[in-house]
Amino acid sequence: MSIIIDVLVMTAQLIAIVDPVGALPIMVSMPGIDKPEVFRRALRIIAIAVPSLLIIFAVVGPYILSAFNISIADFRIAGGIVLLVIGIDTLREGAPRTMA
Repeated sequence: MSIIIDVLVMTAQLIAIVDPVGALPIMVSMPGIDKPEVFRRALRIIAIAVPSLLIIFAVVGPYILSAFNISIADFRIAGGIVLLVIGIDTLREGAPRTMA
């Protein structure tokens, strides 16, 4: 039962990282996407690239962090700082400058 819960938690985290709903407007705004062959080709590229990158970084990521002598705690702190800066920027100016 514990394995099933772990798999569900990891799946939810990956869906949050990939953010398919947030990527939908970008996909729709692509030039020529209204043609079915362009749409299928884009979906095929995405379906191959995203899982491949996730697997590569899941396997190689710890080695990259250790090569730069970065711990997971350091990485979490840096991510929190980045989110803090984006949040403060959003509160001050409405839309984050980092999005541009």
